Order: sequence, then C-alpha cells, then structure tokens
Amino acid sequence: MTNGSAVTTARGDVVYLNLSTRCLIADADALSTSLVVGMCADASIGTSATGNYLLHGFYRDDSWTWTAGAVLYLSTAGTTGNTITETAPSGSSDAVVVIGMAYDSNIIYFNPQLVRVVVA
Repeated sequence: MTNGSAVTTARGDVVYLNLSTRCLIADADALSTSLVVGMCADASIGTSATGNYLLHGFYRDDSWTWTAGAVLYLSTAGTTGNTITETAPSGSSDAVVVIGMAYDSNIIYFNPQLVRVVVA
C-alpha cells in the first residue's frame, strides 16, 4: 500500500485509507480518521512511497512497554509514533476504536475492529 501521509509513517503507526486509497496516520479525534486498516510493518515508509502494512496478527517492537493483557486503543494524537494507547479516548466526539491487545510488554495482537463508538 502507499503512504499518503504528509510525514513518514514509522514502524508501528496505525493507518486508515483515504478516498484515494492512500494510507494516512489514523487518530481517534474524528470518525472519518478512525477506521484503522493496517499498521506500518516496515522500519518506515516515506511520503508517497509504497511499503508493507500488517493487516492482522502479532507484531513486536522492543521499545514498547505495554501492560500484558491490556486492551489497546487508537490514540487521539494521530502523530507518528503515537497512534496506540492503553487508555480509551474520552473527549467529546472522540471515536473509541479497539485495535488489539497487548500480548506481552513488547508484543501486540493487532486486530483492528470495524465497530467504532463516538463519545457524546
């Protein structure tokens, strides 16, 4: 798939597809940017470059420090290196999206859900 973000997509960033079928960094601030479809699996994918994205499965990053067994959510930050969180979004109009679970401190089971709940 092709990175359509204005920035390089880093390893572990989660993305959604825009109308041009380009991968953009996802965030939970709006429903339109929260339909997660993949995770950057390469070291990085430059702007308008093609690369490998994980659609479903286990992923390891030794810099992560998740709580084993924790549910992982799409973050509201939407910045490279900050797309996953253990804290569900709670702001008005935020989209709560489960993207997987922490298998271990540095391994996640990436399983993005299509169901999204918007906070009132």
